[in-house]
Amino acid sequence: MHDDLVIGRNPLDITRLELYIWYVHNGVTMKQVNVTTLRQSLPDYLAMVAEGETLSVTLRGRVIAVIMPPPSEESSAARARLRGSLVSYAAPFEPVIAAHEWGMNRQSCSKL
Repeated sequence: MHDDLVIGRNPLDITRLELYIWYVHNGVTMKQVNVTTLRQSLPDYLAMVAEGETLSVTLRGRVIAVIMPPPSEESSAARARLRGSLVSYAAPFEPVIAAHEWGMNRQSCSKL
């Protein structure tokens, strides 16, 4: 579900802002629960997570943890297919083709 946020990164390095932006962008709503309530009804909240719900755990009004379901088999398989497929360039700031081969350059040069 939110694997794209943590691929290749330590999940602990994700900032709160990044997490918030990801949730807003993907339309995910997160249920908040304080530590005391979570402790008292842990099986109920774990059942919610097992059904796909994401919980934000708070302590004195501050988010201290996010509990989310594990990545799906489908997303894991997609990540495995993409792993190692990134193309690297030795000179990333150099043009890939010559300037005279660009269609846009031919059009602007012909008007001169």
